[in-house]
Amino acid sequence: MSPLARLRAWRQNPATDDPVLLTRQRIYLLPTGTGLFFALALVLMLLGAINYTLALGHALVFLLAGLAPVGMVHAYRNLVGIRVTPGRAEPVFAGETAHFRLHLGQKRQDDRYALEVQARGHPVVHCELPAGSHIG
Repeated sequence: MSPLARLRAWRQNPATDDPVLLTRQRIYLLPTGTGLFFALALVLMLLGAINYTLALGHALVFLLAGLAPVGMVHAYRNLVGIRVTPGRAEPVFAGETAHFRLHLGQKRQDDRYALEVQARGHPVVHCELPAGSHIG
């Protein structure tokens, strides 16, 4: 099936049971409020270290600034390769809360720690994905 035909079929029926594989094109690491506060704290610490000519202050600022991209690389590697598959929802009546299941799986032989799944406006669900496993 050509990509254009698949796009047309998806536009007619976008709800499929096809799994979504998290690849490089699907993962976006965006700054949060905590990350922006961390960057602001680093700038203030750098200004203080420059003002008082503190060599150890410079070392601390650049050490912490170097840890930020390392953490982003580790977060990216923790997410890439995870397969997300939609599960079946239990039938509910109008006005009741519907619960939608997501199944997470992977083929890599690395454990995935500290995964968090959250729908907009709902509580965070924490999980871990052992090597070569599937969680529903």
